[in-house]
Amino acid sequence: MKVISSIEVLNKYLDNNLPTQREIVHWLIDLPFLIEKEKEAGEDLDDFACFYLNIAFPFIKQALKKKYGFKDAINFINYNVFNSNNEDKKLKIEMDNVIKLEDKNLKEVLTFLKKGNRFH
Repeated sequence: MKVISSIEVLNKYLDNNLPTQREIVHWLIDLPFLIEKEKEAGEDLDDFACFYLNIAFPFIKQALKKKYGFKDAINFINYNVFNSNNEDKKLKIEMDNVIKLEDKNLKEVLTFLKKGNRFH
């Protein structure tokens, strides 16, 4: 399997280009895992990643089928994952809030990559 470049994934995300399944998984699982691991988060990361990916996978497939751009795909996937087990409409997370969470995630990714001297 080809090694995936976080910088290439970031650039593709920022340009909202069509993603591959592997790039989406890298953005949703790998990068947050590395960021949290650097913060010395607990071993629950593996369990959470598996749990999240299990719920997200059908939405990843849908986003790829609909040919969403990278950012749009991530927002679509997160929106559906966050609301997948939420039947009560009052408790649903609105897309605006999903986008705000993703903006926070982007900042963490940028900080992580800068800190690791992966780009200037």
